[in-house]
Amino acid sequence: MRTWYFEYGSGSQTLRFDSLSIVHDATVTVPAWMASELTEQQAAEALLPVSDGYFRDSRGDLVSRTPFECLRDHLGYRMEVRQARYDRSELGKGRLPVEVDVVS
Repeated sequence: MRTWYFEYGSGSQTLRFDSLSIVHDATVTVPAWMASELTEQQAAEALLPVSDGYFRDSRGDLVSRTPFECLRDHLGYRMEVRQARYDRSELGKGRLPVEVDVVS
């Protein structure tokens, strides 16, 4: 099990990969994860498995997330399309064969 520590406010919050911690401490831990800020730098320092551009908006500007969003978006069953390819000559002919590269 990997444990992550994030500094915020006057204390620190522990994030764990196990669901038992969440169940036993749900009234304290989950609301704290939903209310605190997680920056790109904090995620990088904690070696969190986040997608490229996760802390950027559509213009490329930095945005913060919450630890809860990070866990929700990056743990469990998750597929990310890295690249999609298709033959433009097939557009408008009904079905469009597409080849995609994904990571889980």
